[in-house]
Amino acid sequence: NESGWGIHFTQRGNNVFAAWYTYDTVGDPKWYVASNCTGAGTNSGTCSGSLYEVSGPTFFGTTFNPNLVSVATAGSLQVNFTNANSASMSYTVGGQSRTVAIVRQPLGSGSAPGVNYTDLWWNPSESGWGMAMAQQGTNIFLAWYVYDGTGKPMWYVASNCTVSGAGCTGTLYRTTGPPFGPTFNASAVQAFSVGSATLTFSDANNGTLTY
Repeated sequence: NESGWGIHFTQRGNNVFAAWYTYDTVGDPKWYVASNCTGAGTNSGTCSGSLYEVSGPTFFGTTFNPNLVSVATAGSLQVNFTNANSASMSYTVGGQSRTVAIVRQPLGSGSAPGVNYTDLWWNPSESGWGMAMAQQGTNIFLAWYVYDGTGKPMWYVASNCTVSGAGCTGTLYRTTGPPFGPTFNASAVQAFSVGSATLTFSDANNGTLTY
């Protein structure tokens, strides 16, 4: 019902890393992370943690300097999992609070042809940006968390990175939308093609991003 924003969960034990892609007060793409949402069970339960806003160096056209990454607490997040496919998400950011139902997003059908690359991916030498990937069948949805020319957090998505061999290629989109708030008007979301991304995996845990 609110297509245009989303949240990606990566779970290790009872800890969930949540990467939330949404919009700022003027409708530009913006992301938050809850890097330590703890307490989640296997198929049901609750995790809660602090939400962080991250600023960093200009990403494109220059060497990434992780020393310029700055993290500030922005609010709090709690996710109540009803089962493996549905939950409610409660957040407080900037004095604004909301609880909203969420479900897994259907991306494709069938099993992955080999390795399933669903996970949170990064370059350890460039801590501060990353890519959340969800794979279903031969389709990978990737959300790429980087910074704009002023160092503000912004994101791109490739909603259909089609797997072929040990990699995938897809069109990158930038979206704009309504400021997040007590309601969300999905009809105000617009998507613009900005380029392409190719992922080439050398094994289940390592790969190369070309864009």
